[in-house]
Amino acid sequence: MLLRRITKHVTEQNWFAVFIDFLIVVVGVFIGIQVANWNEALKAKQAERAYIERMLVDIEFAQEFAESTLTRRINGFQSSLEMVQLMSGDGSELSDEHVDCDFPSSVSIQIDLPFLNTINELLATGKVNVLTNDALRNAVLELQNRSELLRRYQDQNRATVVNITDVFADAIKLRTYRGSDGEIRLVRQCNLKALHNNNRFNNAISENLDIADTFINRRLIPWSGQIDELHELINQSLQLSHGNK
Repeated sequence: MLLRRITKHVTEQNWFAVFIDFLIVVVGVFIGIQVANWNEALKAKQAERAYIERMLVDIEFAQEFAESTLTRRINGFQSSLEMVQLMSGDGSELSDEHVDCDFPSSVSIQIDLPFLNTINELLATGKVNVLTNDALRNAVLELQNRSELLRRYQDQNRATVVNITDVFADAIKLRTYRGSDGEIRLVRQCNLKALHNNNRFNNAISENLDIADTFINRRLIPWSGQIDELHELINQSLQLSHGNK
């Protein structure tokens, strides 16, 4: 229809009408492109929000895991440090309560990191740029970096940690009990006389504490802090406040 009109106007040399027809075509094409771009932008925005909403579920789980893990590790480290100090002293402060000694932070620096499905998907498929917020995108990449550093530290130092229970099995025995949460837990029952002023024991536990200190302060705490930061940025992106979805 429009082509016929343009042909007719050219034949009649009605250049003003030709100009109007040409203008209509240009405006129509422009509007069509703009509508298509708007639709694509809307789809991209919807896809971005869907990814962020999925990330929120993952990061809330990861944050709960990180907080509980960090609390246990710090408490265990303090407990181990206190026990070492008592063992290296004159023994006057040792009592029956110390018979149930505990060296959790010194036995292992291994933790199973939560699998962040959405973040791993974004990185594996190269779709991380779907996140248009620079701070949010950088926080995702930084969390991935800190997680990798944490894994590497565990892999590189796992073999250097002395298994106190195995090495000093003649003085430390394991017993189990069921905790209030229903889980089976271990307690190390110690022969305080055998361990007191035992240089090999003190050296081994001190070396373990040094490794655990680095693990907690240079790897675990920064990793946990990055999870908190990402959680806050996700909430901001979804216009949420903590605890409210």
